[in-house]
Amino acid sequence: MLVSFILLGKYLESKAKGKTSDALAKLIDLAPDTACLLTMNDERNALSETWWLKGPGIQEKQHLLLKSGDKV
Repeated sequence: MLVSFILLGKYLESKAKGKTSDALAKLIDLAPDTACLLTMNDERNALSETWWLKGPGIQEKQHLLLKSGDKV
C-alpha cells in the first residue's frame, strides 16, 4: 500500500511538471519581439523615440512606448 502512494505521488509530480513546462513556454511566447525605447529629459518628459530594441536588449527601468495591440 505504501508503494502505491509513492508511485501515485511521483506520477502526480511528473504530471504537474509537464503542465508547468507548457505554461512557461506559452508565457515566453507572449514576450514582444521588439520595443521602442524612449529618451527622457531631467523633467521626466519624453524627448524622442530613440530606437527599436530586440527582446533581450530590454532592461529594467527603461521607458518604452507601447501602442494599442502590443503584447507586454
